[in-house]
Amino acid sequence: LGPAGPAATGTWNADGDILFIGGPANPLLRIAASGGGAEEAVPLSELHAAIRFPHFLPDGRHFLFMSLAGSAPGTYLASLDGMSPVRLTTDLGQLEYLPSGWLLINRTNTLIAQRLDLDQAALVGEVVTVADTVGGFSASATGLVAYRGVQGGGPQLNWRDRSGKLLGSVGDPGERH
Repeated sequence: LGPAGPAATGTWNADGDILFIGGPANPLLRIAASGGGAEEAVPLSELHAAIRFPHFLPDGRHFLFMSLAGSAPGTYLASLDGMSPVRLTTDLGQLEYLPSGWLLINRTNTLIAQRLDLDQAALVGEVVTVADTVGGFSASATGLVAYRGVQGGGPQLNWRDRSGKLLGSVGDPGERH
């Protein structure tokens, strides 16, 4: 979830619900994969203007989205069950949810993690720094996280264990393949 461009404006759950943005000044819409009419999942308002980047959580009911403008920009949690959107954070950078309950956030090139409690609709516990100088990242459904650093010397693929210890590298920094 993050400002990846106009193509990153939809999400599809395992039950066949699709959330999408119809355009820059449209609400977040919901439609069944089997067809039918679209309905508002999150209407535009003074609070939620310029809604972008919806992303279903693994339960298929809750979803995250960003409100990039309006009176309270940030990342919100909402639900297909009609739960009013709750702002989790003012962060507008890339986010990924891990099935273990952690929300990964790229906060000014620092990858952090914090627990997301769906029952409380809130980020809880301490913020944990996962990595510094992160340009972008991706997380798998199994919880494996890959990230691109922004340190000098150019790109290099590195393997690290869960504690951050370097296990190996491919090529020289900055080498083109």
